[in-house]
Amino acid sequence: MDSDPTSDVRRVLKQKKPLCIFLISDWIPARYAVTFLTFLGVFIVYALRANLSVTLVAMLNNTALETNETISKECPVVHSLNDSSYHYEKDGEFVWDENIQGLVLGAFFYGFCITQLPGGILADVFNAKWIFGGGIFLTAVLSLLTPVASRHSVEALIVLRVLEGLGEGVSFPSLFSLLSHWSPTQERSTLTAITTSGADLGMVVTLPVSALLCEYGFDGGWPSVFYVFGSCGVIWFLFWSILVTNTPESHPRISEEELIYIQQNRQTVSSPLHQAIPWRAILTSGPVWAVALTKCCVSWGFYTLFTELPNYFKRVLHSPIKRNGFENSAIYLAHTVSFVAFGVIADCIRARSQLKITHIRKLFETTGNRRDLQRDKGLLLTGLCFVAVPVLRCNHISILSVLILNMVFLALTAGGDSPVPLDLAPAYAGVVMGIVNTVSSFPGIFAPTVAGALTEHAETIEHWGIVFYLSGGICMVGAIIFVLFGSSDLQPWAVPLDIADDTQPIVYEQNNVNLPDI
Repeated sequence: MDSDPTSDVRRVLKQKKPLCIFLISDWIPARYAVTFLTFLGVFIVYALRANLSVTLVAMLNNTALETNETISKECPVVHSLNDSSYHYEKDGEFVWDENIQGLVLGAFFYGFCITQLPGGILADVFNAKWIFGGGIFLTAVLSLLTPVASRHSVEALIVLRVLEGLGEGVSFPSLFSLLSHWSPTQERSTLTAITTSGADLGMVVTLPVSALLCEYGFDGGWPSVFYVFGSCGVIWFLFWSILVTNTPESHPRISEEELIYIQQNRQTVSSPLHQAIPWRAILTSGPVWAVALTKCCVSWGFYTLFTELPNYFKRVLHSPIKRNGFENSAIYLAHTVSFVAFGVIADCIRARSQLKITHIRKLFETTGNRRDLQRDKGLLLTGLCFVAVPVLRCNHISILSVLILNMVFLALTAGGDSPVPLDLAPAYAGVVMGIVNTVSSFPGIFAPTVAGALTEHAETIEHWGIVFYLSGGICMVGAIIFVLFGSSDLQPWAVPLDIADDTQPIVYEQNNVNLPDI
């Protein structure tokens, strides 16, 4: 005789120990081990993506460029207060103007856009573990070839960056497909925040380390950046291949209690291998397009900072490369800490309040409260921080402080739009995330290209001001879209037929009253 599933859930939840006790007495729960290795994978993804932003500054022959361009003289040259060695005097090998730099920085995203949706489909239908790991391994190998391609020709470097984008394009759709198997709904924001915070921590570590390698590394400095991080990616892949499985059911070391807990608390997850993906319903879903457009707007601001901020610090604020790397690192460190914290807070609110999950997501996206959801205060704060940068002109410390605050506001998306693909359709999380990430990766192509065009031969505060004003305005549009049209309710089309036909009732997660008491 079958046992009552609800009773099983209550029993497992009552027996579940806090994480700190689990670590001591029962080692690490399998889902946390998978989360940690996934976090390291995302760390590698962004390390491989971000290293060029700082390294490009060292690759350029600034002396030759200054004879052909109008460099801003409005701000004083920055030196360390106590160490004159902060001044970076090396000249690189390449004479690439702003347009070429924009093409090099944006080339990655041409490939990145192409493999988003195929990566999601393959992850949902076959095996998310190998899609995620294989994409990172390919990118790491290509990273090792970057110095050779750069010295051959700029065209070769652009082609290689496109190929790297193809490899990394599958990473986030397959990541969300993997999380749909491993994350209980009560921990969804937390596990999503931890894994995706690897992106920020990757930049926190990569930017200053890249700056140091550019000055002290081997083979001329800057090539060592690509050798070091490419090798780290290959080593990570070896551990990933051995220690991670695609589902809890296939994990050799998972406890029976944890397996039951995950199975009973992850909503409806089933591989669509033997059934058609509901393409029409997905492609015509208002909530899917709302989160896609919101992420697109957020990505414009993020990629503007990601690709252009080191160049802005160097060529307008005249920040030496080592200081440049550490300042950029501080900005992303603020986002890392805040992102994880807000993810945990979102899960706590979800467990202890009667708010609908859609209200919680909008609350974090708009930084308002339940009565203020339509007052549209969310990404507006991020947008205002962008606007403040050119207004502050040469006030280096104030600009850095505003950009740090900007990333703290942006981190609210940990409880906002970030987990929405998992909320909407856990069974098709890879496909939905593929669509969302395809749309949201286009700014990676256009943001650096637009910035390069706006600042070509005129890297002044006024011209860079246009770049920041544009980014701020687009972020504000994203806030409006998500507040008016966003949703996090489980969609009817997201329930696989084999589960929808089951005798057990399907719980559409509108609020927490349907969750078992602990």
